[in-house]
Amino acid sequence: MTESGTGRKTELKARCVVNTAGPWVNDVIGRVAGLNSRRNVRLVKGSHIIVPKFWEGRQAYLVQNPDKRVIFINPYENDLALIGTTDIPYEGRPEDVKADANEIAYLITSVNRYFKQQLAESDIIHSFSGVRPLYDDNAENPSAVTRDYIFEVDAVDGTAPLLSVFGGKITTFRKLSEHALEKIRPFFPSMKPGWTAKGILPGGDMPKADFEQFLGDLRARYRWLPADLAKHYARLYGTRA
Repeated sequence: MTESGTGRKTELKARCVVNTAGPWVNDVIGRVAGLNSRRNVRLVKGSHIIVPKFWEGRQAYLVQNPDKRVIFINPYENDLALIGTTDIPYEGRPEDVKADANEIAYLITSVNRYFKQQLAESDIIHSFSGVRPLYDDNAENPSAVTRDYIFEVDAVDGTAPLLSVFGGKITTFRKLSEHALEKIRPFFPSMKPGWTAKGILPGGDMPKADFEQFLGDLRARYRWLPADLAKHYARLYGTRA
């Protein structure tokens, strides 16, 4: 490992390496570990737009397009709306991804098909994109590519195992993590059972899981803090605020 700026090199040793590089998973296998894999990930780009909220109430909407894909229209940060997502193949560098004109037009058209108040490109406050590193199961339609995950374990000639994760998504990260530990359990015979199913995420240990009560207590304790900023901190950090 080379330290940025100084050029100083540090050598680290590990009993196991877990490769969760997402879009770069094959790059880590080949360039870092010097191995080859018969598996691959397929990059699918998803883009979102953010516009001023244009309806009353706190409800979200789910609309379907003629291509059978669905678009979420969600309240976002009090007075904004988050609209997405697209689902198109992507072949560039993952770090260069951004929403293009066709995607923005697609999302605006999706909204305008269902709502009386019509959106225009000039309403867009911000747009952002990401790439999903989906396990390549050779499906022709990007929307049909599996959202499941696949593991690959490389452990040759007594070397430390390299566990690589292909695919997966944030909504199943706990289950993926438990399955990953099961894959490397043979190398760690004293490993304890999984515990995350009932574990509380950092900042989530508020009494009775009552956010409004927690927010009220936070504002009472820090009266000098503007109300909107207190709510922002509470939502982002919970009890770690």
